[in-house]
Amino acid sequence: MFERSEEMVPGDKRSESLSGESANAGSNPLVALADKGLEPGRVSGRAEKTRDAEVVPKATRRTYTNEYKLKIVRKAEALAGTGMISAMLREEGLYDQQLSEWRRAVAEARPPVKRGPVAKPVDPNAAEMKALRRENMMLKRQLARSELVIDIQKKVASLLGITLATLDDEDD
Repeated sequence: MFERSEEMVPGDKRSESLSGESANAGSNPLVALADKGLEPGRVSGRAEKTRDAEVVPKATRRTYTNEYKLKIVRKAEALAGTGMISAMLREEGLYDQQLSEWRRAVAEARPPVKRGPVAKPVDPNAAEMKALRRENMMLKRQLARSELVIDIQKKVASLLGITLATLDDEDD
């Protein structure tokens, strides 16, 4: 069913002995290629695919100004019915979906939607709220310290037998 072909493989002792090549040619693939009439970097006369070592900068998304978009929409309107819109898009390097979106934007008279993350609305009172919260926390800490000092004073007064005036006594 399948025929076995006897191909000569560089470095194969059996194929070298059949072809009469020296043992040194089999150990060096460049010599073996040269003996076959092939250039290094080529296999069977075809160019070997090699990786380009050049670093390519990252591709960036193309952006278009509103004036350019309006110009293309107007140009497409002028070419309507002539069958040349697709040729114009090819010349400009655009897709028909882009033209459709731009036409829709012009028809609705709205600016194109900006891409990317949505900015949070700036609260004009945010800075003031932050300062008030900070002040509130500071006052709560001071109140806790003051209550602790008052509790200690009450305990010391009771140990020494001193009566402290209360708020109800001060009103009289």
